Amino acid sequence: MRSDSCRRHPRFKTQKFYRAKVRCRLSFRGTMSSASKYNIPEYTVPQAGLVTRSEGHFFFGDFSKGFDFPKTRVQPHRHPYFEIFWFPQARGAFLSDFETFELRGSTLVFVSPGQVHGWPRGHLLAGAMLAFDEAFLEEGERSLVGTPLFYDAECCPVVSVRDDRETGELWHQIGKEYGSDRRDRIAALRAYLRLLLISAHRLADGKKAGERVGSGTRIYQDFIRLLAGDLPKKHLPKDYARRLQVSPDYLSECVKRECGRSAGDLIRRRLTLESKRLLAHSDLTIAEIGYHLHFTDPSYFSRFFKQSTGKTPRGFREAADAMS
Repeated sequence: MRSDSCRRHPRFKTQKFYRAKVRCRLSFRGTMSSASKYNIPEYTVPQAGLVTRSEGHFFFGDFSKGFDFPKTRVQPHRHPYFEIFWFPQARGAFLSDFETFELRGSTLVFVSPGQVHGWPRGHLLAGAMLAFDEAFLEEGERSLVGTPLFYDAECCPVVSVRDDRETGELWHQIGKEYGSDRRDRIAALRAYLRLLLISAHRLADGKKAGERVGSGTRIYQDFIRLLAGDLPKKHLPKDYARRLQVSPDYLSECVKRECGRSAGDLIRRRLTLESKRLLAHSDLTIAEIGYHLHFTDPSYFSRFFKQSTGKTPRGFREAADAMS
């Protein structure tokens, strides 16, 4: 049984001890994934798939006859690669970081690295999926795996497809190419994936692909990628600006122009989301979570969380346990 009270663990008295304990617990996480950092199930490689010379991974899965799931519910999990799902006639649901989306009709679903997700009624879904990592993409294509399709908690990861003939043909060609042994197969798959991402961006935001390609946009996209990765030991915009090799003022200007929020606000939102993930899906204590997220002490973490959500970490965890 989980316990979140320091008083029940009198030996947990120093920040050094907490961090040592967290490191120990993160180092011995079974065989599902050596990188399963927080006791949240994490799958590290996109199944078998193709491996390119640059060590990029790509996988295509056809489940037109339905997901091959042993259970009707796929529990929340995450992984460090991208996924895109295509449902020509969806009639199920998608769980993404504490929000459930009903899926109806022709639908694309986008999953970002680190995003906790699941399929509450996965047995009702049929279609196809892609899994790939950034190393599979060419350098100039990597901006396509950014907002609003990926890494953006403010955007819906589900996109309705108005003209499913064009999208369906793209998926057909990807599946056909993936199953072939023709010359330049990797190059062809990259090209089809690029077309699919361009088409999805157009559907998601109504803008022409490539309309926003200024340096400010690239800084914003790189900032969002950093936020989605491992959280730094310090939680200030200047720490991210240093990693991006720009001034804090320029970073703030780029972020504000692109999304209407400050860089500090996005950092706090990211910390809050990761806190929720760990509280709901891990067995780390509240103090361990706080130290793992680089808060100086458990009380500071608790104050931050309550200010951000209106609930104490314990209250949020109890509510999440009651709903699971």
